[in-house]
Amino acid sequence: MDFKVYFWIFAFCFGVYAGFKFVPMYFHYYMMKYEIASIAKLAHKYEPSRAGALVLKKDILQVANEWYIPVNERNLTIELRMHNVDIKLEYEVELDFFGKYQHVTPFRIHSRERIVPTR
Repeated sequence: MDFKVYFWIFAFCFGVYAGFKFVPMYFHYYMMKYEIASIAKLAHKYEPSRAGALVLKKDILQVANEWYIPVNERNLTIELRMHNVDIKLEYEVELDFFGKYQHVTPFRIHSRERIVPTR
């Protein structure tokens, strides 16, 4: 076999390995972004107080736990006001390549929704 065959076998194996490392991380990020946007749209259910923000925070942390996202209360900021809700989430995921190289990837999610009162 010549060099081209070995090169393409190596490139294919590297692509599969990189896919197993990168795809789940970004999949979880986009799913969490969607979940936070959905929770922000339903924020009109909660009263604009500290208690309402704590309920929102509990819901978001539960969803993050279900998606295996390394988040704690310090990474999450919720501002629930009379006419809008502002949710910010920042977290980092560490990737480990072959047990030798580590790379930290930061993720930021910001969702701002206007609260429309229901009648």
